[in-house]
Amino acid sequence: MYLIFENNNLKLVTTEDPNSSDSIIILNENSVVKEVADDFVIEYRIITLVDNEINSVPEDLVALAQSTILPMLRFERDNRLKETDIWGLQDYPASSQQLAYRQALRDITDSYNSLDTVVWPTKP
Repeated sequence: MYLIFENNNLKLVTTEDPNSSDSIIILNENSVVKEVADDFVIEYRIITLVDNEINSVPEDLVALAQSTILPMLRFERDNRLKETDIWGLQDYPASSQQLAYRQALRDITDSYNSLDTVVWPTKP
């Protein structure tokens, strides 16, 4: 069995050797072909290439990991808001930059869903 990857993502599974002269499969410069045993399990798995090696992760673990990403982002956002809670008090003379910073923190989950990709606003 052959796995064909493009940009490290699995694109095709075939029993036909894509490198043979009679193959109808067209490879491009981003294609990577890996031969695996016929009993290689692909059902219910996320299969990618990492450092040119096959990485196979059960989908349920992926879902579990993804279910914790947004709460982690919210936790960090909430900590940053707590640091500036005084700026939100009615009798505190907060500047417009301070209030805009707090609003940007509250809106952060509208634009980002991971601590790995978030760009935090600059604290005034």
